[in-house]
Formats: sequence, structure tokens, C-alpha cells
Amino acid sequence: YMPAISSKDYYGITEIIYFACMGIICMAGVLASEKKNGIGIKFKVTAVTDLQFYIAKWLPAVVVVAAGIGISSVLSAIVYGIHWGNLFISMLLVLLVIMAGVSYGLMLYAISGNMAVTVIVLFSSVFFMAFLGGCFETYMYSGFSEDLKNISPVYHVNRALVENSCMGHSGYTLSSILYLLVISAACTCAALLAGLAGKRGRKRG
Repeated sequence: YMPAISSKDYYGITEIIYFACMGIICMAGVLASEKKNGIGIKFKVTAVTDLQFYIAKWLPAVVVVAAGIGISSVLSAIVYGIHWGNLFISMLLVLLVIMAGVSYGLMLYAISGNMAVTVIVLFSSVFFMAFLGGCFETYMYSGFSEDLKNISPVYHVNRALVENSCMGHSGYTLSSILYLLVISAACTCAALLAGLAGKRGRKRG
């Protein structure tokens, strides 16, 4: 049995998650400038590895997005009275969402090599996952089947945070953590492989 949750708490939480998934947008200007000025090519003559170069972009993006989302979350609690339940669990899940979101965005950029394409694919895919996951209508009354909703990582996180808010715990916490860690790891590997494939292509050219 799950106690009723107010729409204010529900959407105050789910909208934070929705925008946390879009974290790489804050790096759009930096990535575009990096490509324009050939920073990546210049780093190739140094001893910096592909992984180190990736982390040099991933870590600052995570820190900046975490700071912005953290401020938004605190303000939502102070100004609107949003209840986050167990703060440790909520903070952990939001941080993991940011990490997975940035990893996903960098993977798209590594594959496409174009920021405009990255933004379009990012918005489209995240919107779809968020729609399934209950960011725009409560997942409790959604017409989608449970099997379909479980495909969306956003659904797992939203459900874990909403249940944590009104009950202090959730059976979806563990699945959310595992889902987000797998996304972060898989997207990081894909981004590095895309970078290697791009280098081999340039050498052959």
C-alpha cells in the first residue's frame, strides 16, 4: 500500500529528474568550441589517454550539473515545500541520474561528432523515456503496461524517489542504482570505442 502523494511533491521530484537527464546541454558551448579549435587533436600529441581526455570532460560536466540540480532541489524544498524523504537515498539517485545523463550525452556526441545532432537525439530519446517514466503524467495512472514502463530508466528512478518521498523507502531503489550504473558504464565504453573508431578512420583517410 502506498500513501497518496501530492501533485506538488510528485512533479517537483520528477521534473528535477527530467532536467538532470539533459545535463550535457550545459557543455554544448564548451564541446563546440573544443571542436572548432581542434583541442582534441592537440591533446593527441600529449601523454593524455583517451580515458583521461573523456574524464576531463565528464567530471566537470557532472560537477556543474550536480551544482545546478542541487540548488534547484534545495530551492524546491524551501520555496515549495517538496518532500524528498530519505535524503541520502534521494541525493544518491539524483547524482547517479546526472552521471548517467552526462555519460549518455557524451556518447551521443562521440558517435555523431555534431552538437546539433546530439541535442536533437538527446531531447527526443529522453523525452520518450520521461513520457514512459511518468514525468508528464503520474505513472500510477499511466495507460502504458508495466512491462513497457520498466524499460525506461526514468520510470525506475521516478518511482524510487516518489515512494521514498511518501514512504521513506522503495523496492525500486536497487534497480534504479543498477540501471544507472550500467548506463554510465555502457555509454562510457561506447564513447571511447567511437573515439577509437574515429581515429582509425582519420588515419586511413
